[in-house]
Amino acid sequence: MNNDIAFFKKFYENKNLPIKKIFFINSFVNNQKKIINQITNKKKFLIVSDQTTFKILGKKIFDNFKEEFEVSKIILTSKISNIRSAFYVSKFLNSSTLLIAVGSGTVNEICKYAAYIKKKEYIVFPTAPSNAYASNTTSITANKIKKSLNGKFPMAIIVDLNTVINSPKRLINSAFFDLVCRITAQTDCYISNFVHADKYDSKMYKKFFTLEKKLIKNYNKIFYDKDSIKNLFRSCIVMGLTTFKNRSSKFGSMSEHMISHYLDMFKEKSNATTHGEQIALTTYSMIKLQIIFFKNNKAPKLFYKKNEEKIINKIFDKKQSIYFNEIYKRKKLSESQIIKTNIKLEQNWKKLKLEFNKIIFTHKELFKIFKKNTISYKKFRFTKKLYVDAILYSKYLRNRFTILDIADNAKILNKNLKKII
Repeated sequence: MNNDIAFFKKFYENKNLPIKKIFFINSFVNNQKKIINQITNKKKFLIVSDQTTFKILGKKIFDNFKEEFEVSKIILTSKISNIRSAFYVSKFLNSSTLLIAVGSGTVNEICKYAAYIKKKEYIVFPTAPSNAYASNTTSITANKIKKSLNGKFPMAIIVDLNTVINSPKRLINSAFFDLVCRITAQTDCYISNFVHADKYDSKMYKKFFTLEKKLIKNYNKIFYDKDSIKNLFRSCIVMGLTTFKNRSSKFGSMSEHMISHYLDMFKEKSNATTHGEQIALTTYSMIKLQIIFFKNNKAPKLFYKKNEEKIINKIFDKKQSIYFNEIYKRKKLSESQIIKTNIKLEQNWKKLKLEFNKIIFTHKELFKIFKKNTISYKKFRFTKKLYVDAILYSKYLRNRFTILDIADNAKILNKNLKKII
């Protein structure tokens, strides 16, 4: 029962990390005293879970803790990480010393934000793999808009391998798919660096690529082998910590995540598609689009787009339109920038193509996994119109220049919709 932080210090070349304790254990119940004593000397805890995660792990933790500690609990009913739930949790932190999140997506996002606004420490017991545990940004819905807000790093992550290995296959798949969007995110960051001189961390992408190759190679094992799911978890944590290191989630969240955010905004409430499943779908489409964009020997020509403010006003409500118009102005290419970018594309096209071919090295193996899982908008019960709209209009949601922007400027996006959906 060792603190696994040494692995991450080596990965990041012994730099200081915001998370001090990371444990992978076979049973927390049998090791709770040793672990808690290594993490904190606090005696008061607030345990937050949802109805499902409370049954899976939360109740065990609560029952064991209440014998020695002062413990209270909140069982969330909302399936959405909304700001209202985060403020609700934060109210109970006034009298609680340490917040404990037991769960994955929604539970962790809410606790992360609640801990941040109350300046309280928290620890997390994951019930499924995710890259969100090791991030200090949180995805919170406010006024029907999904926003990336500041959050709190957990002081410790405690992974009960017996719990996560038995988590639903969909959730394990979801975590895997959220990681392998590296191809699309890296390509988008490379494009953004070329066009807008935005940061591009090629060294860190190369290091993450070594983890990705192992993940893809051992994909079938992550559903039953503890070493493989541990490697998946480690990769998730690396993705989260790299977001912190780069002071941006762009490293693993670009066009594919923007499309997913659009789907979240407009899909039916009854649609229970997981975040990772959506990322599989959108990553599949965006890799196809990126391949189409870079396939010709001659550089594509970009054109200036007019009247985009009207498009934004038509799609979104009044408040959203004001917000998204302001965001889009920051990255939209002016007519003079279009001319300069066209010249740069012609001069550097061979170099750009060569780098792209290096970035997509694993895409064929990844496509096999997508096909094995029959990834499609129909499988996830999205209408064709909604998915096409998400591809066409999600570029307005974030100040991130991606393949969606440059392919649209090159009149490649609309022409190839059938090929990429």
